[in-house]
Amino acid sequence: MSVALVLAGGQSRRMGTDKLSLHLTKDASCVESNPVAQSSVVTILEHVSAVCKTIADEVWLLTSPDTERVVSKLAKNGQAVSHIVRKQGHTSPVTQQDLAHAAQQDLAHVTQQHAGRVRVVADDEFYAGPLRALAHAWSLLREQSATSEAMLTQADSYVFIVAGDLPGLTSEVLIACKSKLDQGTDDVDAVLVTRDGMLQPLLGCYRLRAGRVFVNALDEGEKRILPALRELCVETVSPEDCHWPEWWTRPVHTPGDYEDWLMARGSAK
Repeated sequence: MSVALVLAGGQSRRMGTDKLSLHLTKDASCVESNPVAQSSVVTILEHVSAVCKTIADEVWLLTSPDTERVVSKLAKNGQAVSHIVRKQGHTSPVTQQDLAHAAQQDLAHVTQQHAGRVRVVADDEFYAGPLRALAHAWSLLREQSATSEAMLTQADSYVFIVAGDLPGLTSEVLIACKSKLDQGTDDVDAVLVTRDGMLQPLLGCYRLRAGRVFVNALDEGEKRILPALRELCVETVSPEDCHWPEWWTRPVHTPGDYEDWLMARGSAK
């Protein structure tokens, strides 16, 4: 089985607003051209979540402690979550309180029936960085692989790590990473995308065993993710070599990035 871990807990300081809530287009009619066919995707987070659902058995949204914010975002267009994983790994179904919070924000489409393969995994600290979020999530994955026959095993498990701020992400990117990992030798721990020659740890496919480096690095006081990768055998996929469009792998960090994205979509004012 496979799980996609989507980083969705950042502060968006450079954007000045929650960038994952930004619309893919300023023209609602352009939603029909979204690469995820037949979807109601309108925000960046919803798009990334929907893409991940096409290639992974489960999608985990790694968020800051205010889980209701993320539940509300997805609920707005019918992408409700099935479970919220709260502090200390306690898992609970989406509650009436969660649904009521969404309803207060005029999200009338929230129903229990929409619950699917998406979970919200909340960290216990705000804006503690991707290393902490990944270490927390990987600890939960390891617990589930040890206790659930339906969950992951060492031999056949894949973990996609995906930044939540990729408005042009397509499943082809993640499929390419997994395919290269499948074709590689057993000692390869991960296949990651590069951008401008730099490794992108938040866009790629990892083996389950790779998560130990995140857990160990956090335990040793490390706060950055790149130093942890030195302990892994990593291969790469180059967008240039694959002739991918720029926005398949380009994130949005600033208002200028977002305007560039809108221009590329032909929907800027």
